[in-house]
Amino acid sequence: MGPSTTISRPATTSNPDLGVAEKSGSAAVPPQRAAPPTRRFGWGSRISLAVGVVVLLIAALWTPVAVPALVKFPMSTNVHVLYSGSFASYVNPKTGAVLASPSVAKLAINQHLQAIPAQSSSSVAVVRETITVRAGAITSTENNVYTLNRRTMQAVPDTRAFTYVPGNTPSRGASYYVTLPMGVSRTTTLPFWYAPSGTAYLLHPLAAVTAANPSTLDGLAVIWFAGSQPMTPAPAFERAALVAEGFPMSLTPTEAQAQLTAAGVPVNKLTLALLPVLTKSELTTLAGVLNKPTALQYFVFGSSQVAAEPRTGTIVKLQNLVDGVAVKANPAPLGTVVSILDRHLTVPGVPAAVAAIKRMEAAPPQPVTEARYTQTGASVASTVTIARNQIGTMNLATRDLPIGLGVLGVLLVCLSLFGVTVRRRRIAAALLGTPGAGSIRPAHDRSQAA
Repeated sequence: MGPSTTISRPATTSNPDLGVAEKSGSAAVPPQRAAPPTRRFGWGSRISLAVGVVVLLIAALWTPVAVPALVKFPMSTNVHVLYSGSFASYVNPKTGAVLASPSVAKLAINQHLQAIPAQSSSSVAVVRETITVRAGAITSTENNVYTLNRRTMQAVPDTRAFTYVPGNTPSRGASYYVTLPMGVSRTTTLPFWYAPSGTAYLLHPLAAVTAANPSTLDGLAVIWFAGSQPMTPAPAFERAALVAEGFPMSLTPTEAQAQLTAAGVPVNKLTLALLPVLTKSELTTLAGVLNKPTALQYFVFGSSQVAAEPRTGTIVKLQNLVDGVAVKANPAPLGTVVSILDRHLTVPGVPAAVAAIKRMEAAPPQPVTEARYTQTGASVASTVTIARNQIGTMNLATRDLPIGLGVLGVLLVCLSLFGVTVRRRRIAAALLGTPGAGSIRPAHDRSQAA
């Protein structure tokens, strides 16, 4: 017989509090420990998630909210644009007589554009323009102030703006001058301010790319525009500027009669021929016309070609610019003379005189001065650099910053979710390793067979 198998039975003790027997020596259940924390998010994950959501919200709102506040006309603008060309005079400035050939002098222009931050606001930029012109031995200066919308770049009405002298504030409408609008395209037609006329002429895009109008300038892509200001009566402020420069506003009787004679109307000879047939009233009227100064009417005209960087609207180059002044005698007195001569066409010389006067009335204004100039190569290189810097600033505000914010926000959210996953794993491991937390196997005494 092998060894006998014995089963040890644990002694029982009475527990009056529980009313059941406790078995001494058995695998008794010890008091359970406190369960580990079961929060899904720790403080680090919560902060990371909150910051990530905020950053993503900022990234989403960046373009509609922040970009309009950041991408606009820069208040650091302070540039000198240089031009060279020629200045032609067509009349004798002392007598007003037309020159046989124009007098031409070298022309140099310095256009200084400077923003005035102290007078500007978040929506309106105040820009001072000082133009220094050197034509031969003559130097003149022109001052203007422009107020423009910092987002659209269009002129805005403002009493601080002026042309030539403070207080002279013509309506510039929704025109452009200091810069063209952002996002300009080859299908855009733009009103371009022309100070001498007090109006704006239209810039039309040039479709053809030529050697004179290349698609790039110093490696920078540009769009070309061209426009012109036809002969336009000079406004009052332009006439005042012409007076300051020494232009006469009228012809003396002697000067007027000299121009009539040069045009084929021999005034003295014709008067003698008409004396026998003129009535007293006609003679008085004719004498009054011939013995009074003749007012002069001035006209301005111009044209330009403009190259602009399309994204920022920066004017990179201006070329083939023309600024001209023309003059014509007031036609009213001549009309009075013709009305008298028409009654006496039988007098020798009268029909020829009438025809000559009508030709004078129909003739276009006589050019007085004409400036032709183009931006210098060094100046173009400087504006190209300015345009590139503006493109970089715009890329930072419209592309780099929102993308960077979006990436940062996603990383923070992912970091938060990763932290949650790690925490859940730690909690699960803690729960599995806690006594009393899972199923408890009963302890058995082992017996050995004999």
